[in-house]
Amino acid sequence: MKQAETIFFDVMSHRDGVTLTAEQRAALRGVTKGSFIRTKQQALRNISKALFTLILLSYLGLVKLPEYQWFFRLSEAFEERDWEAVREFLTSLEG
Repeated sequence: MKQAETIFFDVMSHRDGVTLTAEQRAALRGVTKGSFIRTKQQALRNISKALFTLILLSYLGLVKLPEYQWFFRLSEAFEERDWEAVREFLTSLEG
């Protein structure tokens, strides 16, 4: 959860023309600058590993990436700030 929170603060700190310093982002999380940066690096490494794992599993035929199109659509909805579409996607995942 700490890594997700760190990535969230990092991404949101570069939105809408407002840029926060590493110290400010760390303060939002209540940690030191060094801790924030280490956690961010860990999160980015884990994301990269997860994506490479998906690609490998797809190559081996164990996972079919077209089944995960919803994930890319959800990502686009977040990027476009289409909160209604985000709400619909998340509601459909709940069952």
